[in-house]
Parts: sequence; C-alpha cells; structure tokens
Amino acid sequence: MKDPAPSAPARSGEKRSSSLGAKLIGATMVVLALVATLVYYRLSAYERANVLAAKEKAALMVARLFAANVSAPPTFGHDKGVSESVATLATNEDVGYGAAWSAENGRVVALLGELRRTDAAFAPPTTVPLALGATRSTDWVLVDGPVTDPTGKVVGVSRVAFSLARENEEIAAMERKALWLSLATALSVGLVLVVLSRALIVRPLSRLSAAARKLESGERVEVHVDSNDEIGQLAAAFATMSDAIAAREKRIGERNRDMRLVLDNVEDGFISVDRDGRMSDERSRVLDIWFGPPQAGETLFEYMDRFAPKAAQWLKLGLETIVEDVFPIEVALDQLPKRFARDDRHFELRYRPLSSGEAFTGMLVVISDVTPRVERERADAGQREMLAAFRRMLADRHAFGEFLEECGSLVEAIAQFEGGDVVTLRRQIHTLKGNTSLFGVESVARVCHELETRMLEGDEQPSSAELQAIRDLWKALLDRCTELGWNAHAGVVQLEIGELHELAAAVHQGADRRELTQIIASWQLEPAAARLARIGEQITALAGRLGKPKPAIEIAPTRLRLPPRKWAPFLTSLAHVVRNVVDHGLETEDERKASGKPTPSVVRLSIEAGRGVAGPDEAGSGDGVTLSIADDGRGIPWEKIRERARVRGLPSTTPADLEEALFAEDVSSVESATQTSGRGIGMCAVRAAAHACGGTVRVESTPGAGTTFRFLFPSAMLEPDDSPVVGDPPRTSRPARPRTATEVPS
Repeated sequence: MKDPAPSAPARSGEKRSSSLGAKLIGATMVVLALVATLVYYRLSAYERANVLAAKEKAALMVARLFAANVSAPPTFGHDKGVSESVATLATNEDVGYGAAWSAENGRVVALLGELRRTDAAFAPPTTVPLALGATRSTDWVLVDGPVTDPTGKVVGVSRVAFSLARENEEIAAMERKALWLSLATALSVGLVLVVLSRALIVRPLSRLSAAARKLESGERVEVHVDSNDEIGQLAAAFATMSDAIAAREKRIGERNRDMRLVLDNVEDGFISVDRDGRMSDERSRVLDIWFGPPQAGETLFEYMDRFAPKAAQWLKLGLETIVEDVFPIEVALDQLPKRFARDDRHFELRYRPLSSGEAFTGMLVVISDVTPRVERERADAGQREMLAAFRRMLADRHAFGEFLEECGSLVEAIAQFEGGDVVTLRRQIHTLKGNTSLFGVESVARVCHELETRMLEGDEQPSSAELQAIRDLWKALLDRCTELGWNAHAGVVQLEIGELHELAAAVHQGADRRELTQIIASWQLEPAAARLARIGEQITALAGRLGKPKPAIEIAPTRLRLPPRKWAPFLTSLAHVVRNVVDHGLETEDERKASGKPTPSVVRLSIEAGRGVAGPDEAGSGDGVTLSIADDGRGIPWEKIRERARVRGLPSTTPADLEEALFAEDVSSVESATQTSGRGIGMCAVRAAAHACGGTVRVESTPGAGTTFRFLFPSAMLEPDDSPVVGDPPRTSRPARPRTATEVPS
C-alpha cells in the first residue's frame, strides 16, 4: 500500500506538468512551423527568381547576338546566310526554337530561317517589336527582337525560345533542399526549446505548485517572501529570455552570413550611405578588390576621392542638394555622376533613395564595372567610322584624301602644342571637331568636344597626354583606311566633257604647245563645281543627323578650277559656316509653314570670278573671286548678337559693329553649345582663314528671311601653285603640277 499513496500525487502532478508543457510545446512548434514555412517559401522564391532572372539575362544576350548575326544577310539579300546563322543556335542545348523573318514597313513579311527542336507550338510574330523583349512561361523563355541593318533600319524579326527544363529541375532540387533544411532547423530548435522550458519553467513552477498544495493542505510551508523565490523565478524568466534572444541572434547571424555571402559574390558593388554620406559597414567585397577597403569613419566622398576625385566632389554637391530638398528627388538623383574611369577601367554609378516615410534618410549606391560595354561601344563606333570612311572613299576619293591630309595637319599641330597660344589651339581643336564630325569620325569629334568644353568652362589647358590621344585616334583611323585599301598616292584627275571639248577645239584650231599645256595643267586643279557639290552633300548629311528637313541645294554652274594648296586653309574652316547654316539657319517644316514659306529650305552655293567681284578695298584687287553660301532660313538674330557684344564690352551700335561682333570669339547667338555649334569660335576661325588668304567676309541677313555669307578673295587665289596635291603619285623629273589648298581626292 505504500506505492499507490505516493503515485497519486505523482500522477496528479504529472498531469498538471504535462498540461503546461504541452501548451508550451504546442505554441513553440506552431511558431517554429510558421517560421520554417515562411523561410522555406522566401528562400524558394528568392532562389527561383535568381535562377529565372539569370536564365532570362542569358537568353537576352544570346538573342541579341543572334539578331546581330542575322542582320547582315537580309541587308545584302543573302538568305542562305540567315539559315547558317539560325543553325548556329543548335550549339546551345537550351535553345528549342529559333527563327528569323524579314520585315518591311513595320510588318513581318517572310520566314528566312528556322530551327526547331521541340514539339511546342510558337505562333509567328505579327508585328515588328521596337526592342528586344522576353516573355516567360512555365517551360520556356521566348525572346523576340528587331533585326536592324548598320544604318539602324529594321529589316527583320528574330525569335529564340529557351527551354526552362534544366532550370525547373534545379529549382525543384533547391526547394527540396530548402524544405529539409527548414524542417531540420525547426525540429532542432523545437527540441532545444522543449528541454529549456522543462528545466527553466515547468520544474520551478512544479516546485511552486507543490509548495502551494502543501500550504493548501494546511501544512507549514517555509515560503520566503523577501525576494528569493520571486528573484529565482525572475532569474529563470530572464534566463529563458536570454536563451530566446540567443536563439534569435543565432538566426539573425545566419541571415547576416547569408547576406554577406551574397555581397561577397555579386559582380556589382553595393554600399549604402546616410544623409551625410557616411557609409554602412556592410558592402560588397568587390569594392575592396576594385578600390581597396575604406578607412574607419570615412565618408563615401572621402573614399571615392582616392580613385575618382571629380566624381566624388560632384557626388558630394549632389547629395547636399538632395538633403536641402532643392529639387524633386528624381531630378536631383539624375544630376549625380553616372560614370567615372580609373586606369583603363570604366565604372557606372546608380542610385536608389532610402526613406523613412517621406523623409530622405540615405541612398543605396551601386557601382558596376562597365569596361566591357565601353570597349564594345568603342569597337562599334570604330566599325561605324570604318563604314563611313569606306563610303566616303568610294563616293569621292578626291574629297576623302583632302580630308585626311587637312585634318592630319591639324592633328599634328594640336599634338605638338607645348604651351603658348591657347586661342589658336582652341580654334584648331574646334575646326578639327567640325571637319571630323562632317565626315562621320565621331571618336575624334567627341574627344575634341570634351577638350573644348573643359577649355572654355574651366580655362584649363589640355595635357600633352590628352592631345596625344587625339593623334592616337587619328592614327587608328588611318590604319583602318589602309586596311580598306586607301592609297594616298593614287592620282586622280576630274574632268567634265566640256573640258575635253575645249581641248579638242584648241587642237583643231592649231593652238600652240604652250596653250595646250596650260589647258592640260589646269586639269590638275580642283573643279570648283565639284567642291560646291561636296559642300552641298555635307549640308544635306548634317541636316539629316540633326533631324532637320532635307534642304534643296542650288549650285550655280561654274568652270573655275581652284589651286588646292592656296584654298586649303580657308575651305577647311568653311565647315564652321556649314554647321552654322544647318544648325542655326535651316528651319523645321512647322517653322516654315508658320512663316508662310515653301518647303523645303533652299541653300544656294556659288563661286564666280570677274572684275568687281572683289573690290580694291575688300580683297586688294578689282579682279577677284567670290564664294557665296546663302539660305532662306531664320536669319541672324542681330538683337541677341547685340546683347552678347554688350556683355563682352564690344561695340554694338551700328550694323558694322554687329557684323564685327558676329565674328568675334566667344560670341554666339544661341544659349547653349552643342557638339555641332554654339561655341562662338567657328565664325572667328573662318574669318581668320579668309584673311590669311588675302580675303574678306561680308554678311547679309534679315531675321526670318535668311542669310548670305560672301567670301571675297583676290584673283591670285586662282593662279596655279606648284605644290603636290592629295592623291599625286610620287614625282621625279616631271613638271610640278598646280594644286589647290582645298582639293579633296575623289
């Protein structure tokens, strides 16, 4: 009878203890189950998104390369080439379907080639997409995109379908792994919590319950009311809380390690800063690899000052603008620096604002290495320049050779600058920019524009390395031209049928050898009509690049021929007038309609010789030659010229004062400069070139009615010179041949 007596209270105690424990265990397991479920779904969704995003990115890259590969065959009518390009997709195991269609006027016309390795049906496109885009289904990533020729014209549509079978298997495996990991973690933590709850909560409460029962039964119970029991219970509670906190910190630490693993393996550099530019401790490891680790307490501006000082200063001013709330946050972020270079690498900056409510608290800065993209862009630009050079070479070998010679002289003069006459250097850079821009050599034009901008805005002289960079770019162009078959010594003479008739008539009339020699020698000079035609082509091409309507070019007939060497300095600088006529003179169709003018705009070109063309007070002789460029466009806004002249302290009272101000340096009629014009340098340079040839300039312009530039030169400018011309073969003992300064090899 001794066993049942104690067993009853034991069973009673176990019942009460088991009830409390069950509640704790049940609550713990429910919470852990919810946490495990949430972690499982979040991890699964995160991994799924990463895998599919990587797949889509790879698909877009392959599709972009495929669209580029199939662009040439449709352009040149080589359908077999399309099939070969489509067949290359078979090397990618994930490609289930690939095809290319021709397109015309925004409509899909015909299938050019197809690769099918799946039974899945893909409806052919009905319209031409504007850009490369991907759509994703359960089993496929489908990428459609336009196929463009080298000029940017859409000539077809490409489609590539990538299978997601491998990715779906990978995702399923990751989900199973995440599920088992979540369950194992939940069970382990649950077991730990159950043991802790019994040791720290159930047992102390059981002892307290036993003491309470003893007290209820009337037995004397020694209960300490001072603080021992209460402190003990509080101590146990705190211990439990401490264990719970430790468990949570463990989970947080695991998550932090996961985040660190991500930050250590991403290709971009992530770092967050507060309103004052102070950096958080967490950042991508790649930043330390690229730029070295930041010092303790260092701001982002101080950190960047070590490898990108200009961008750092710009970023600091921009963040101050954001904090002061001067502009909308989107506008202010757009003003922050977007790129910088270090050594031979190029980096891109992106920004994401961080806020608490509506208050700006900081921003996330993302730094990406875009060197491959920049190199690719440069390679593409080089290919475009090579194509433009090839077209120019085929279209007008004479003009192209003259362009290479004249710009080559400018490049050498710029590269050999060692300080001194900065004004002349700036004019040379401006002229080189204009001429290379007209001929499509954008790499040189872009560098010239950047140097010119810095010289004007910061009064800063370019370094010898920067000037040498222009020479290197020019040498690269010459090397590409040589690869295309350019030979500067392939002499070419341009003749019109009328000139042959003139020679035949002279022979028939019994002209002496001297007269016949003079006629033949004149053929070595450049036909003025050909020069005017090239100027007209430059005007038309530049109008197209600037989005202006194509003007009508009217060229006055002429039989004059120009000595190239004499005219070269002036005709080289004439590109400034061409750019000003197109950029400032030509009107849009809406402007002409509003003014009651017919369309298109008209540009008239002429060159004539004769007494009275250049008077004694103008070019030094009553016999001379006049070159005119006239348009019926906007005209010169003389009031704006007057304002600019007053700001610079120049005379601005009479029409002669305004005309003089028009040709003054740093005076322009527009508010802001572009890569085309607006510096106030070009007109000054062209007048200086005219004066150097003994000529002068006259301007006739009425706002709204058009502008006429007349360049008047002495008759000596028509006399042959003996210098060799662009495109001459090497000479030994044959007579020197007259040449002009502006002859362009055709």
